[in-house]
Amino acid sequence: MTDGEAWQVYPKLRWVYDRLQLSQALEYECGPAGTLPPRPGIWFVKPIINLNGMGVDAYAREYAGSDAFPVRPGGFWMPRFTGRHFSIDLKRTPCGWDVELAVECIYRNHRPCEWRKVSDWPEFAVPISSDATDLTYLNVELIGSNVIEVHLRRNCDFDAMPEACAAFPVWEGDPVPPDMVPDPEDADGFLVPRRLGFVYRCEELHGAPSLPGGRIVHATAPITSPY
Repeated sequence: MTDGEAWQVYPKLRWVYDRLQLSQALEYECGPAGTLPPRPGIWFVKPIINLNGMGVDAYAREYAGSDAFPVRPGGFWMPRFTGRHFSIDLKRTPCGWDVELAVECIYRNHRPCEWRKVSDWPEFAVPISSDATDLTYLNVELIGSNVIEVHLRRNCDFDAMPEACAAFPVWEGDPVPPDMVPDPEDADGFLVPRRLGFVYRCEELHGAPSLPGGRIVHATAPITSPY
């Protein structure tokens, strides 16, 4: 399932795709284009809604404390969190949310170069209570322990090789390995360079532990729609 499909299937939960609403519900300092951050520093800017994802139009910007902070219409600013970038798949169970897949994004030159399965994710509050929805899966993205995005579907990047420990995206302009699995994505033409596919590796890399089963994450601070 894509985020565009999830948007149609779960209309009552569409608010989580509004990153400004989500940031407000998480009580982050944030604001839409035309507003100013509360203090000078580095802030993160991205579209309020982008169902294509892929980091399109997302970037860090410095605010010097002046009376202007240019953000394109339809964008917003939020804290620039630091730390490891995780994508966590949660599966609903009678006891709450169970982590089914946890991967860490490894960057090189500010671009994802590897998605690595891990088991040392931080504790975090699940934005949607498991007993308040019929969702089967929920995907939460974190920087450190800070929730930055929520998706009403699971991560499909490992579907072509579920037993793999790591997935390496291949970008247009890079050498294409012979074992690349095609999985093109260009975010409707807005992702440059576009992704061509993934190369998968089954051996554990860099001592990354395999994912344990049955670990439960509880919604310690459930958040509901502001509306």
